[in-house]
Amino acid sequence: MLYFIAYEATKKKLENKLPPGPVHVASATVGTVAASIVRVPADTLKHRVQAYMHRDVFEALKVVLQTEGIAGLYRGFWPTLMRDVPEIAIQFAVYENLRAFVKEKRKVEKLTTPEHLLLGAAAGAAAATCTMPLDLVKTRQQCGVSQGIHKIVLAVMAESGPAGLLAGLGPRVFHVSLMSAVFFGLFEYCKLIMKPDRSPSDKLYLPKIWNKRRDHIWKRQFVYTE
Repeated sequence: MLYFIAYEATKKKLENKLPPGPVHVASATVGTVAASIVRVPADTLKHRVQAYMHRDVFEALKVVLQTEGIAGLYRGFWPTLMRDVPEIAIQFAVYENLRAFVKEKRKVEKLTTPEHLLLGAAAGAAAATCTMPLDLVKTRQQCGVSQGIHKIVLAVMAESGPAGLLAGLGPRVFHVSLMSAVFFGLFEYCKLIMKPDRSPSDKLYLPKIWNKRRDHIWKRQFVYTE
């Protein structure tokens, strides 16, 4: 909720001052910072439970507050921002460039929703790979490691070499790709339904399982427009 409130507020402030691309990146960045205020404490408790440091979230919350105070809940806040801000910027940059490339190659003005989902997944995979070392640093700090970013990176490289900075890359790429596909699918859909001059050619596709009900309920196909 905080993400979308901050995103929309920033977008309204900038949409008449900057091109669409920078507006989306800037809005997403502000939304990410706002969402981190809530997400980082939840992430900190989750990682501590997953690392078997505490039996459950309630015990983790109690111990963190007793030993570190409120600041303990925000351990890893800056690494989180250092990961999330470049991640969203990379996602939008890769997505926009891939979309332009596919449209040019296919010589079409609009792409289908499956194409938007695939491009979103590809953008997520690229962003997840580029920010993996920062995600590793963030996770270690949230699990109680009190070292700074530089020392954590050196410690990981001493233990496992450069490859250690990419530990867990596969699951992270899968997770971020899936979330990115959903995000950009919704992003394009929201652009469609909010388009003031929407025409009958602006259509939404539904899978075959819905074909019999499509005409009755939606009467559209699964194609997005700019």
